[in-house]
Amino acid sequence: MQIFAHGDESVELAAQFTPPIVGYPAIAFPLNERATVDAFNKVLEDYIGSDEMMNGWQIRLL
Repeated sequence: MQIFAHGDESVELAAQFTPPIVGYPAIAFPLNERATVDAFNKVLEDYIGSDEMMNGWQIRLL
């Protein structure tokens, strides 16, 4: 990017940074498992924002 910004005062480069390594999990269920999906969603709804979730997250930077 420095090549593109060189000599062009209208371009400002951001400082380099290392983004945190965070996983983005995905879960899939068979189409015929509607009861399982509903049960999973209920548990997830109760978990999101709970003390257990909010106090359990730790991001490890490498």
